[in-house]
Amino acid sequence: MTAPSERAVGAGRPPQRGALPETARRDIGRAIRLHTDGQLEAAVDAYRAILERYPEAGACWSNLGVALRKLGRRDEALAVLREGVRACPEFVDLNYNLGNALSDAGDAQAALECYRAAFAREPGHLPAAIACGAALLGLGRFEEAIDHYRAALDRHPDNASLYHALGRALWKLRQVRAAAAAYRRAIALGPAPPVYRINLHHALSALGEYAEDERQLRAAAAQDRRSPAVLAALGQSLIDQGRLAAGLECCDAALAADPDHLDARLGRARANLLAGRYAAAWPDFMWRRRHPTWRAMGVEGRDWEGQDLAGQSILLYGEQGLGDVIQFARFAPLLVERGAEVSLYCPPRLVRLLQRLPDVRQVVPGDRPCPPTDWICSLLDVPAVLGTDLDSIPATCPYLPAGKRPQPLLPPARGFRIAIVWGGNPAHARDSERSCRLADFAPLIELPGTEFVSFQVGPRARELRAGWRGLVGAAGKELTAFEATADALMEVDLVITVDTALAHLAGALGRPVWTLLAFAPDWRWLLERTDTPWYPTMRLFRQPQPNDWAGAFRAVRAELAARLAQPHN
Repeated sequence: MTAPSERAVGAGRPPQRGALPETARRDIGRAIRLHTDGQLEAAVDAYRAILERYPEAGACWSNLGVALRKLGRRDEALAVLREGVRACPEFVDLNYNLGNALSDAGDAQAALECYRAAFAREPGHLPAAIACGAALLGLGRFEEAIDHYRAALDRHPDNASLYHALGRALWKLRQVRAAAAAYRRAIALGPAPPVYRINLHHALSALGEYAEDERQLRAAAAQDRRSPAVLAALGQSLIDQGRLAAGLECCDAALAADPDHLDARLGRARANLLAGRYAAAWPDFMWRRRHPTWRAMGVEGRDWEGQDLAGQSILLYGEQGLGDVIQFARFAPLLVERGAEVSLYCPPRLVRLLQRLPDVRQVVPGDRPCPPTDWICSLLDVPAVLGTDLDSIPATCPYLPAGKRPQPLLPPARGFRIAIVWGGNPAHARDSERSCRLADFAPLIELPGTEFVSFQVGPRARELRAGWRGLVGAAGKELTAFEATADALMEVDLVITVDTALAHLAGALGRPVWTLLAFAPDWRWLLERTDTPWYPTMRLFRQPQPNDWAGAFRAVRAELAARLAQPHN
């Protein structure tokens, strides 16, 4: 009997030290037949009877542990497998199955040590190789997992499971192209279960390779036309391509099969939000709380669902990116108008900036204890509770006032000053799709009468060293503080940025900002529009085709040249 998470040994495999009497081998064979026929209780009794006479029978220790796990008697299984390892330390499957039992018990490190012991004694032991890598992934040791899987592939070069697992490890490190290549290899080795193509979908979506993504998912759908997971993934792929009606149809079909399917719910929410159908979207959007990555910053309390706030305190908390917090902080004053005493609980980097919001009682950094409050609500849930639609978005800008500094942060301008940002958060799942390169700005930088200043932070700021000094200035390291960045933005004439927190900051300050969007934009930017109801001073420039930053920058250059040609630009 063999299963992905456990391994019982057949009678034909030499399972123990030395030779057992023929009668013992026959008894072991009968016990294994009971086991494989599903008569687990009888098999347990048979294995125990054999071990009373032959404690050196490693196969019986191992199979007894597997049978007990199958019966749900996990504590007994763990004890038996530990005893078996002590009695027969050289028996490989005992180490492997003990690792599985330890994994059940939540001891990932001890499980890893067992898998490694099995793999070391028998390098060709494929289940141990796969389990060892999975344990490393579970412990967050992604680089070790990648090295391990590649070593295992040296011995098993045509194993699809190992390539799929390698893809998962590469994805964890945001090595998206390498992950896609590993998934493709796993699928090519076939036969590929649908999950291989679903995981490839995540990588291809992040890379903007939507045509291949759709082909792969339709192949998965041909294998299982009723799979909610496949239908939801196909729906997301179609939504990426702007085919909202077809995407909604797939998500609805997934939900007909499984009304609680999370990805289908979130896909339907995304399609309706992109279409501007906020009333239809908000109920599904709330399902994001069930996603494993959802986090509420440790906030606990009574969820506000529209109750009267007069004389009540409410804590609004961030849950996603910094840009989301800046965008949705606009709703705090609306709750103050309802008579609430409003506090914000946010990432520490935003505290000083958000302290500028009028009438907010306090802004508490998220690394401090949550203050007592009558109600709590995620910032992203406030518009749903208020029933916000496109026409009722609070769009008065600026809603974040600029600071007052005695001296400018930037030197005197030498022309029409433009702040630029080309990269977002590298940890974002779709960063490779949303971010461009500094080199993509070259057609703009050559325009006369302009001065470009980089507000880029993080690793991508190093791109300035590659021949751009003298052409693009740097705003300075001190602008990593959001309140200083906000004040420096008051000293520029225009902001041109990819979809990142700086776009939201410039919009919240009421500054002229041109935001560069990937072909498949985030839901808040809707589709096709060049404006946004969220920020009146923002213009949107979209990729005309997937990964076509050149096309987006051609539109920006034409618009910028026309603006510079005006007498008072």
